[in-house]
Amino acid sequence: ALIGSTLAERGRGDAWPMPASPELEQLLAAVTLCNEADIAADTGSSTEQALLFFARDHGLDVARIRDDHPSLRVWSRNHRRRFMASAHADGNGMILAVKGAPDEVLALATHEGAGKGTLCLTKKRRDEILEANRALASSGLRVLGVALRRRSDSTIEADDGHAMLEGLVWIGLVALADPVRPEAREAIDIFHRAGIRTIMLTGDQPETALAVAHSLALSRSGIIPVVESKAIAGLDDAALGHLALTTSVFARVSPAEKLRIVRALQGAGRRVAMIGDGINDGPALRLASVGVAMGRAGTDVAREVADIVIADDDLRRLARAVARGRSTHDNVRAALRYFLSTNLSEVLVMLGETLHGRGEAETPMELFWLNLVTDVLPALGLALAEPSGDVMARGPRAATAPLLDKHDAKSLLLDSAGMGGAALTAHFIALARKGIGPQMRTSTFTTLALSQVAQAWVLRDRSPSSPDALIVSRRRLEAALLASLGLVALPLALSPLQRLLGIGPLRADTLAGAIGLAGVSFATAETRRIIARVGTARATPPVAAAPAKSSPVLRPAQTA
Repeated sequence: ALIGSTLAERGRGDAWPMPASPELEQLLAAVTLCNEADIAADTGSSTEQALLFFARDHGLDVARIRDDHPSLRVWSRNHRRRFMASAHADGNGMILAVKGAPDEVLALATHEGAGKGTLCLTKKRRDEILEANRALASSGLRVLGVALRRRSDSTIEADDGHAMLEGLVWIGLVALADPVRPEAREAIDIFHRAGIRTIMLTGDQPETALAVAHSLALSRSGIIPVVESKAIAGLDDAALGHLALTTSVFARVSPAEKLRIVRALQGAGRRVAMIGDGINDGPALRLASVGVAMGRAGTDVAREVADIVIADDDLRRLARAVARGRSTHDNVRAALRYFLSTNLSEVLVMLGETLHGRGEAETPMELFWLNLVTDVLPALGLALAEPSGDVMARGPRAATAPLLDKHDAKSLLLDSAGMGGAALTAHFIALARKGIGPQMRTSTFTTLALSQVAQAWVLRDRSPSSPDALIVSRRRLEAALLASLGLVALPLALSPLQRLLGIGPLRADTLAGAIGLAGVSFATAETRRIIARVGTARATPPVAAAPAKSSPVLRPAQTA
């Protein structure tokens, strides 16, 4: 018979309204003995801690039963056996307690508990137990099978204990709820819109994994393929990588198999972020391109090997970290394009002036001041921009993509030519009207400086939405550009700086000409980007994102 109940909050100490029975008492004793957690010290996995709370809240004296039955040996779960077993002293004999994958534990049992006695396990009864397991697992519950065996001697074989564990007495099923957090589904929805595939790697049964995957909307298509560990045993890394690219859930996988899947995905050219919280996740967390550990539910091992630790276990913070990483990449590209285009424009101006005639080139101090005031502040304004409004609405860049591609190089050259052309035009007009001297250099200096400051505005964020962070970002850039313009104007207004730089005072006609030519350079660059953006928008089909939610933290829930 199924005996069920729900605990609203782990460890609150309420007694469950569940009838006492010999089978239940044996089950509580088994999950307490076959358990390495410690509630007082807050050690052990969340699964084992949940089982101890479960036993304690049913009135079992956890400390006393452990003192009365000290542990003799523990057989941990591994890739060959998906259950844990432990041997405990019991007078002159011992008790063997087992918990783990229901099908494997049931296969070791020959009898089941019935009151204070036992009954032989028939095929019909085994089928009923396995069906109960499937029903619980399909509800998204993590299900464990529990069995016991008493021996009159305390001899422990030197092998892996498999022979000792045969002939067990089946006690029952324990189901634990691993509630999906609402914010996790929201985070997965953000990942999907950002072009990030989500794959579940779990040691749970396929039915449990599938139920949780559906509650998370793990697949954008709504179709969630599930692959068990035995299906990947004979695959090489290339085949496994291909399989992982089309699979949403890997069930009953061991730590070694998690490591293989991460390696196979990387071999297929993917950058992999691994999220985990247990000791068994450590190897995969270390191998992944980015290892992400949970700060609250995670073990010390997971936190130590991870690259990122989410302090409050809210996966939405990981989405923010992705947005920040993409923003940093965008900002570095924008600042680099600004540096390269403005400095190349200066090279073009110097080449043009030098090739045209002697004495026409800008002075070294003039170029130094120009680089000081038009490189640093505008580049900082671009580099410190907040994530743009559409940073999580586009797919990730390919792992092999260069920082600047051919389109960037072409745009960079055209921008440099525009700024350099505007400055040289101002130079030759001033040369014809005023001859070689400070006024000629003033015209060139002012036009080139205004063109470069305007170029920073050309490279600003152009996302269609305008969240608060974006508004702050633009104001930050505007402040940097205004400060840069103030420093540009400083030598034009102060005679000592004019003499130091080799330029003259700024006249109205010179300023008007510089603004006009810089405006032409800005308008050309701006128009080219608007046309390119419209063309890209027309060529890119809209991306439909599947709804999504949540992630799990264990709490005890049901027993059967």
